[in-house]
Amino acid sequence: MDRNQSIQDLQDLKKDQEEQEEEEKVQELQEVKEQKKGEEEAGEDDPPVDYDEKIKEYGFTEEGPKHMDMVREHPHQAYQANKIKTEVEELTNDKYKASPSNQPWNNEADAFRHSLWCLKVTRKFGPETCRELGFAHERQKPNTKGERLMDLHNHDMVIQLARNPASKRYKDEQVIDYAIRGGYLRTKPFKIKGEQPTSPGFEERRPGLTAFGRIFRDR
Repeated sequence: MDRNQSIQDLQDLKKDQEEQEEEEKVQELQEVKEQKKGEEEAGEDDPPVDYDEKIKEYGFTEEGPKHMDMVREHPHQAYQANKIKTEVEELTNDKYKASPSNQPWNNEADAFRHSLWCLKVTRKFGPETCRELGFAHERQKPNTKGERLMDLHNHDMVIQLARNPASKRYKDEQVIDYAIRGGYLRTKPFKIKGEQPTSPGFEERRPGLTAFGRIFRDR
């Protein structure tokens, strides 16, 4: 067998493997969609959860470092995380055509923004940085319990995805898009047992969302 034929065989093999992986991914997504459809039809797609049990599951505590504490303790990481946040917000606004009446809040765009930020921070500094900065963010801003659990869930899921070696073959945005399409990320707040869903207005939430930006805007 000549060298050119060997190269062609390898290329054909690689193409077959890629096609098989793509078929498996499509099949997996279809199975997830069918499962979600069945759950929705059964009325069990989004049952209320116990808030205290869920925050224990994610390792979150109400008491702990907030934004300024993290800035003092980890100034370099906090500064870089803020730069990533700005980049991700711009990308999200462009991707989802954000406007005053279409904000990335409690929807797919919100999930994409939080999750892409966490993935980029995880890949740059490690999972604990995403987790601790995310916790500080949740302690700082006036989220409802359902919104908080949504963010904590998505960060936790992204960290798991980042630990999977297969995710390294894809760009950050592709990983998050796949996670959203596959139903792995929350695109709306959790329902909390014993509570009616409520949420503060968007303008009330902006101080918490931009705290890092105010600190570093003149650097």
